[in-house]
Amino acid sequence: PITREDFMEYGKNIKLYKGVEEWFDRINKYARSKGVKIEHYIISSGLKEMLEGSPIANKFTEIFASSFMYDEDGAAVWPAIVLNYTSKTQYMFRINKR
Repeated sequence: PITREDFMEYGKNIKLYKGVEEWFDRINKYARSKGVKIEHYIISSGLKEMLEGSPIANKFTEIFASSFMYDEDGAAVWPAIVLNYTSKTQYMFRINKR
């Protein structure tokens, strides 16, 4: 069985383009210097658990993505949330209303 921790471990190994990890701090600093509040979100059909394990997960206000339900032993048993094109736009509206 595959667990949430397995997915997060896979996420730790996501290869990022050069400069991605530093970009968030740099753009946040620039926005603050201009008096702009900036938030970063991910809306993805990919796996939330993997994204949460990535080196940049803590840079996001929130991650909206597909995810699994887990049994009492922590094994993935069934999709809990599945994002598609239509549901992605719904999440964009939710963010916009904040």
